Amino acid sequence: MGKKDLSVKKSNYLNQASYKLSVVEQKLIAMLVAQIKNDATDFKPYSLNIKDFCSLIGVESSNYSYIVSVAKSLLDRDVHFWYVNDKGKNIEVITKWLSSCVHTEGSGTVEMNFDNVLKPFLLQLRNRFTLYRLENILQLTSVFSIRIYELLKQYENIGSVFFTLEDLRKYIGIDDTQYKMYADFKRRVLVIAQKEIKSKCDIYFDYDEIKVGRSIGKILFYIKPQAIPPKNVTITVKPSKPAKPVNPDLEELIQLLPEKYQKLASFRKMLSKALEETNKNYVVRNIIYSNDKSNDINYRAYLGKSLKYDYGLAYQEDQELKQEEAERQKQTAIREAKQKELEYVQIQREKENRTKAREIIAKLSEEEKSAMQAEVISQLKSPFKERYDKSHNDPIAAVQIRLNMENIIMQRHPEDFK
Repeated sequence: MGKKDLSVKKSNYLNQASYKLSVVEQKLIAMLVAQIKNDATDFKPYSLNIKDFCSLIGVESSNYSYIVSVAKSLLDRDVHFWYVNDKGKNIEVITKWLSSCVHTEGSGTVEMNFDNVLKPFLLQLRNRFTLYRLENILQLTSVFSIRIYELLKQYENIGSVFFTLEDLRKYIGIDDTQYKMYADFKRRVLVIAQKEIKSKCDIYFDYDEIKVGRSIGKILFYIKPQAIPPKNVTITVKPSKPAKPVNPDLEELIQLLPEKYQKLASFRKMLSKALEETNKNYVVRNIIYSNDKSNDINYRAYLGKSLKYDYGLAYQEDQELKQEEAERQKQTAIREAKQKELEYVQIQREKENRTKAREIIAKLSEEEKSAMQAEVISQLKSPFKERYDKSHNDPIAAVQIRLNMENIIMQRHPEDFK
């Protein structure tokens, strides 16, 4: 299999991370991820052949120093994402893509290591991941086209997804200073990505704009598969025996198997038959189920039985229910946190306003203070009136009188208060 046939596999949490990378940096990261073995339990140094990389992304390979500088630049690039742990707690992660970059002069290669924090999101992925062939992004020229392709690929099997405009901007790395007007965002991001993905990738999309209030607040994407469009390149080759057609779906399914089984003809035959009789989603969920539930001794039999009886369906549904519950807990926690923050702000504002009201009262003449106090006392309600009538020195009635005087000041001078 050539490098273009490699697959990129990332956790959905990492797939929806917020980060800003150039086109070349994104492709470089994808090529490194594509080198990770399905059954790898730890990261290793991943080597990038500069000449091959330049050839694949369509740039001149004469300036090695440029590619080396791009690789080094990734040491400073942050990636920011959120996930829910096993206890339903929201976790926020901010880390670097790479922990090291080594280049030996004249070697023609760069050796890089992923940051260890990313291990759970790139290694041993059994569910909730996004998988696509590297070839799909190598020809894309827009930073946003690559990110939108990855996001939509995650929901290809569902067929549609919507993002709030705020979330979409965050996921594809657009900061608050870029494309503030929706018309600019649509022209410079959505339309370009739509055309480029349609002409170069294995999916394409349409979208609807959904208003929130008076402006566009959400984008609803409709995702549809397609064969990768042929490239406009003429290649002259010597006559040869026709190559056996490659089924890209089957190749992706093979990549999901533990590495030791990926080259075995019996598994290729099993998956090919299952793909003919069912569909890709059916096979994927049963491979994932078998990877998680079987032991190494009976893996072939376990997978065969799973494909026959679709054990993966219930397992997938259970995982989705767990994720939905985790998402509900996350949203509840977010709402509660926002409510607490709002209450805290209101309390602080109340304190500041009452301090300012007391300062204004302190500046009043004794005559004005007495008149205001008399007004407040005349309007006292139970039980404070009874307490005051019983004793003019009652501390609780005194506190209420003071608060009511502050209320009068705030009502009469609203422009001075928040």
